[in-house]
Amino acid sequence: MLGVPDAEILCRLRQRNARKISGHEKKKKVPHITVGAAVTMNSKGEVLMAQRKQTDMLGGLWEFPGGKLEDDETIEECIARELKEELGINVEVGDFLMTVKHAYSHFTMTMHVYFTKIVSGRPRPLDCADHKWVNVPMLGKQAYSKADLHIVAKLQAD
Repeated sequence: MLGVPDAEILCRLRQRNARKISGHEKKKKVPHITVGAAVTMNSKGEVLMAQRKQTDMLGGLWEFPGGKLEDDETIEECIARELKEELGINVEVGDFLMTVKHAYSHFTMTMHVYFTKIVSGRPRPLDCADHKWVNVPMLGKQAYSKADLHIVAKLQAD
């Protein structure tokens, strides 16, 4: 720093490092989101997958369709709304499968995963890049976010 003696610079650096080491440095609060995700299977036992848009975070990766919980909405309502928005289908939300907690670098999330059944409509990519039906043993062949990999593992273990 210009005009600041070397000893003062060293003193400031030592104080900053001491705060880091002691844990007294204030950590920035990381946002937390709650997400609903669907495992939708057809009569052939295939699972409906959606591909994230390239412009979205984690763009191009495959996912179990779903999204962020909105205020005054149950997780089941969230899942039904998201599948309607993303894929143009109306679903019945069924049994709970699992909860996935994951920390990304800039946010944390809790994802509640439920089985769903299509009651009307045919899947089409409305708010996603693509969609496809995948046999459970083949689920591991696509690229997923780390959170979605937990669902893949659970489905393949059952």
